Amino acid sequence: MESEAGPLGTLPPTARDAILQYLNLFQLKLLRMASRGLKRLIDESPTFVNKCFGDIPFGTVLDRGYEPAVWVRVHQVRIKHCTVISVSTWWPRLADHLTYIYIDHSAFMLPALAEILRNSPNVATLGLHHLRLINPNDRAEKYANFRLAKLTYFSLGKVHEQIAELMRLVISPPQLTNFGCVWDHEPDDDEQLIVDFLEASQGTMKYLGLSPTQEMIDQIGNFERFAPIAATLYCFRFQAEHVVNFSRRVATLTRLILEEISLSDGIILEICANLPNLKDLNVCIFCPETWKPSFLDAAPKLEFLAVQHKPPDGFTHSVPYEGFLLGHPCRPTTVGDFAECPPSPNLKEIILTGINPKPNHRQTDGTLECRTIVLQKRVTLDFRSENFSTLLRTVPLAKLQTLTLRSMSIPALELTTVNRFPNLRKLTLVRVEIPSPVLQPLLAMCPGLETVRALFSIADDGDVRFMCENLPRLTRLELFQCPLTDAAIVHIISFGHRLEKVHISSCYGVSEGAQRQLKALGTIWVQ
Repeated sequence: MESEAGPLGTLPPTARDAILQYLNLFQLKLLRMASRGLKRLIDESPTFVNKCFGDIPFGTVLDRGYEPAVWVRVHQVRIKHCTVISVSTWWPRLADHLTYIYIDHSAFMLPALAEILRNSPNVATLGLHHLRLINPNDRAEKYANFRLAKLTYFSLGKVHEQIAELMRLVISPPQLTNFGCVWDHEPDDDEQLIVDFLEASQGTMKYLGLSPTQEMIDQIGNFERFAPIAATLYCFRFQAEHVVNFSRRVATLTRLILEEISLSDGIILEICANLPNLKDLNVCIFCPETWKPSFLDAAPKLEFLAVQHKPPDGFTHSVPYEGFLLGHPCRPTTVGDFAECPPSPNLKEIILTGINPKPNHRQTDGTLECRTIVLQKRVTLDFRSENFSTLLRTVPLAKLQTLTLRSMSIPALELTTVNRFPNLRKLTLVRVEIPSPVLQPLLAMCPGLETVRALFSIADDGDVRFMCENLPRLTRLELFQCPLTDAAIVHIISFGHRLEKVHISSCYGVSEGAQRQLKALGTIWVQ
């Protein structure tokens, strides 16, 4: 059998797997078709198993006559827009390695769903969303003769009540560490059932995603051992009071993400006051005039802060962030005044979206007054703005270590000594329109760069050479959808002697032969 696998079969398993890591999933599938020996070796390879995501094709009718196209023991399976009638003849052969199952927008016979779960004893992550029963009169009690003992992460939404009841019966409390249940506007699922899940796992629950109603908050507040450390709340207009009440009842949170709701600074201040251990906060604010982050006084332990300016529903039109990246008109912005904000000694990262920093006041000697929030600690700034031209003048950047610029145009730079980034270590450019005569001076402002990431960028072969020659600390380079050719690989080989890791993806002018030549060096980890 080893001879059928050729030279690959003579290598130790660890060496063999290291070689297979360089092949993509399509190449691995072609290789496993070459011989029985190669098929066996690849099917048993952890690399192949980890690269396989067993997606069932859309619209498939899963009945006794169905069989997967490739029998590989994968760890993850997704079933979307399918009709599931019977899986007893083939699912057990597929499911013994499964740790992740996600099912969405599908119709089920209840025995088939129970069969899927019963024969997946190692599943740790399970998502059930938008599921309907083909036979709605069937009862969950008839099929709940098993337990999902290893399940820790569970999310559901818009499922038939008997599916929800089946899950309540087969999940052995207390075991859930992550739970999510989110709806669009009004509760689509039995609120009491959701509360029952939370109560049953209140001793182990750490991460929570929820669209809370006041009735749910009232009951959660009575749980003696309910102490999650992170929560993502999906709320809508007029639900600010729910958020405040939730923070008052669940004071153990260290991380809070508030989606789809715009809050005033006063409401955020009240939320922070209820969470004494808060370290990570992600919120949307609405401030028609200048925004001053006064709530920082109530969050002395805050390390990560993401603030997005978003007008409330009905105030003005806004587009989702995905649309913003694709070049659609951006949402209205506001001005952020950080000059007199409270000191935040633990703040490490701040992300501002739709908030343009207000120019700092000048001292009598003409120098900038550096009392800005971003100077307190090591900081990451992530600017998604059209206003880069004022950034270098309005935000003191002397201590900045990580900078991300997204979806902006930088036609020119003011080349003065004030504009340097002496401590910058990581620069990420995402959909930034910047010509080479401007990009290269920008890079020259950052002599200490160790990592450069250019995504959907116009960085070309000359820019790659410039980085290799002029950034003495550069060890990591990531290029995605850039107009590169094989000349860029030649520059990396010739001048990138300090590079340790290079990731080039979807740069269609770079041939596979050039990438193999780069890998052959053996001194650079190439992805």
